Amino acid sequence: MSVQRLSFITVLGGVLSWAGLGYLTYACAPTTLTCIIFLVLLLPAAFTPLTLLAYYLHRRFARPGNEQRKFRDAMREAGLLAGLLVAWAGLRMVEALNWITMLVMLGVVVVLEIRQLMERK
Repeated sequence: MSVQRLSFITVLGGVLSWAGLGYLTYACAPTTLTCIIFLVLLLPAAFTPLTLLAYYLHRRFARPGNEQRKFRDAMREAGLLAGLLVAWAGLRMVEALNWITMLVMLGVVVVLEIRQLMERK
């Protein structure tokens, strides 16, 4: 699949997720089910702008090369960060998020990304 097609699908999914989040926060009362739906919709809603930002940064600052690989790397990085944001939002909903757990989870994501970069070389 081409980078343009993947970008279009990513943006379309993000727009639909943001629309779903808007509707959910406007029309529904905060229950357990709506909180779970909120977290499910938050993942692609956070994934889309992070993917596009990471892809732009890869194109701008990385070595010239394969565009597919740059987009795949951007999607991996955005997926890690979006999952981290959703985990933080879920922990905040149950009031279990503090600075220590936030920093430990961020450290795990950084270590995973460094490990991925080291395996490539």
